[in-house]
Amino acid sequence: MPPRRSCRDESISPPKVGLCLICEPIETYFGVEPNVLTLTDLGVAQAEAAGSWVRDHISSTFSRYCTSEYLRARETAGHLGLPGACWVQDILLRERSWGRADFVMPESERYERFSAELAARREDPCYWRPPEGESLAEVCLRVERVLTRLRRDRPGGSCILATHEDVMWAARFVVEP
Repeated sequence: MPPRRSCRDESISPPKVGLCLICEPIETYFGVEPNVLTLTDLGVAQAEAAGSWVRDHISSTFSRYCTSEYLRARETAGHLGLPGACWVQDILLRERSWGRADFVMPESERYERFSAELAARREDPCYWRPPEGESLAEVCLRVERVLTRLRRDRPGGSCILATHEDVMWAARFVVEP
């Protein structure tokens, strides 16, 4: 049987859709509920740079603008600087649920509290589910629903999504061959 492709395989070919990742230092968010996190100054600068890149290399207008309901995704959307954008929040674009293993904690604490669960993650990253959380495969199902709806509602149209890292990974698995 051929080996399964890892859900975090950095060698996967570039996506046919534009995906930009805003990477802020996780230490900024220790002990804060994920759905109320705001962008730092670095996050704002990264969002503005991503917006410039999108305008220069993809388009400045889209037929649909969708964002996660999480505050920092909505802030990212706003800082992209896309003229005339009317962003629609979509609950299916929310961040992956990490349940009790929410990673908004110091890495040392995470490994101390969830060492067995994290070891299992290395064995099967696509189907591993954090305690009371969701697997990346489950996130793929959410993303597939969003993309199916967009294809139906906006045939031939273009869309930009402001969302979260694991949702973008899931999008790559759904759209790439």
